[in-house]
Amino acid sequence: MTTDPCTVNYSCLNCTTVRICALTENGRSLQETHRFTCPVGNWCDPLSGTCIAEQPKSCMIPADFTCMRDGYYPDLNDCSRYFYCHQGNSFVFKCAGSNRYYSPLTETCTTLNHCINKAICSNKNGVKVKVNNKQMFVYCSNGVVSAVDRCIGAYVFNEQKQVCEQACPHSGLFPKAGNCTSYYKCDPTFKTSTSYNMTELMCPEGEAFLESAYQCVNRTLVPNCKMQFPDMFN
Repeated sequence: MTTDPCTVNYSCLNCTTVRICALTENGRSLQETHRFTCPVGNWCDPLSGTCIAEQPKSCMIPADFTCMRDGYYPDLNDCSRYFYCHQGNSFVFKCAGSNRYYSPLTETCTTLNHCINKAICSNKNGVKVKVNNKQMFVYCSNGVVSAVDRCIGAYVFNEQKQVCEQACPHSGLFPKAGNCTSYYKCDPTFKTSTSYNMTELMCPEGEAFLESAYQCVNRTLVPNCKMQFPDMFN
């Protein structure tokens, strides 16, 4: 048994191994009593220390996927898989259970098939094609997909113009393209309206907008800020 001290009764040694600990005879500490490997296709849940079918976000498997920017992207070759990109690194996840598919619309696994046609770039070269998501598109080169990308924040892809245009996909806070210190607030015109009022806002001095946190944070914590304002990081 491992000599590492136990802190809880049920925990994970790694992504597929469960560790069980019980009180020692003096009742003052925990010691390991069992460890076992989860069944094939299951993962150890770090929150409960049990085997589950859904792959935890903490168990990220490196993938050979070209990341254009941070976020989640579908696997065009396997509708039950998707990729997560973070600071140029890609990781692959697989939806748990049979007949479950990744949806780029909700960024979750569902029973509805949202597969993107692998022939989406057939007979196309040097153009971008919109997928079943207002913000996501693929770049076609010689009839095949060369890149999967998406518009950031409050921008949607205009296939006719081949560019991302400023718009509110839904209510909320969104980053501004090309300026990490600015962001937009989208408010519905009416409570049940699908049209929105867009207001541009600025972060306080020394801060930038972090899309994943929906708020302004220290500028050093926002990766794209370093590329936009390199002199500020020296």
